[in-house]
Amino acid sequence: MVWVLVAVLIGVGWIGVRLAGVDHGPTSLLSDGPIGPAHPLIVAEFHDPYESGGPGFDGAQFYAIARSPFDVKEAARYAGPPTYRLRRILYPAVAWAIAPGGGARLIWAMAFVSLIGVAVGAWALLRLPGSPGWLSLAMVINPGIVAGLWLSLGDVLATGLVLAAFATMFSRRVGATIVLLVLAALTREISLVAAFALMTTPGLTRRDRVLVGVLPCIPVGLWSLYVAHTLDGSFFEQPGGGTFTVPFSGWMGTGAPSFEIILIGLLAFVLALSLTTWRTTPWSVTLFVAVSLAMLVCSSPVIMRTWVGSTRVVAAAFPLAIWAIVGRATTRRRELSPTFGEVEPVAT
Repeated sequence: MVWVLVAVLIGVGWIGVRLAGVDHGPTSLLSDGPIGPAHPLIVAEFHDPYESGGPGFDGAQFYAIARSPFDVKEAARYAGPPTYRLRRILYPAVAWAIAPGGGARLIWAMAFVSLIGVAVGAWALLRLPGSPGWLSLAMVINPGIVAGLWLSLGDVLATGLVLAAFATMFSRRVGATIVLLVLAALTREISLVAAFALMTTPGLTRRDRVLVGVLPCIPVGLWSLYVAHTLDGSFFEQPGGGTFTVPFSGWMGTGAPSFEIILIGLLAFVLALSLTTWRTTPWSVTLFVAVSLAMLVCSSPVIMRTWVGSTRVVAAAFPLAIWAIVGRATTRRRELSPTFGEVEPVAT
């Protein structure tokens, strides 16, 4: 618990750095932009709110959705593209449940929900077999998580839930794993990659494999269909420029500063390095990290134009990659046994 507390305090520190650096009060955590879809709402509700350049970032849109998360048509007025943003409903819905009145209280509630995600992720990393105590800090010494804390994004909660799903699966709590994956998918739909990866866990029955892979898809699929039907929009709507493209083409010509490209390259290197431990790492982790690396490599220019977008793609894979590199190999190797969780007979 000490390590979890340290991770949460570092998360609070990241939020403090953002507030001190921008110095516009809690609206600094929304990073609204003058041409962003939520800008009219932010200006109407706050005096002299912080304004980022251009459209700003997603935090302002999450705030708008959290004002009325289940009034889809009202929330869609301030989200773009609306069916894409509104499918990530859990994060703003939990914040709304804490502070339904809006205003600064709602922004602080969003920050609090993110810190819950930090605590869950830090706890999960400590539950991974063979992990050192300090591994929990990989949850917050993580560019994607820093971006989420600075800009009020649902990625922090989604990352914590994904890591917790891996931890509970390694403890053979399949039901808890499914619940966590359902919540993660409702927070960020790309979390379903973790569900498909965890289907490969050794020793699962065929029924459990199907449940792990299919059940997390149903709630987010039904919610997305409801949103698309209510708004008369496309179920497959994506932000301008799409999400993925041919490998590395999104890395070129985005105008991102050199240090951001270096940061992204370092993250990609850590993920690639972890793949070399595949013989002693559970296949589910190797598969999840490999797919996450592929998504980073194939990210479109709209994602790669800033480190805030690109590093979020691998926010959950990065701590798992660190675990694959530094965790005790002899302990990790036990996860490869189909009888994982059982005491194997000693040969005589």
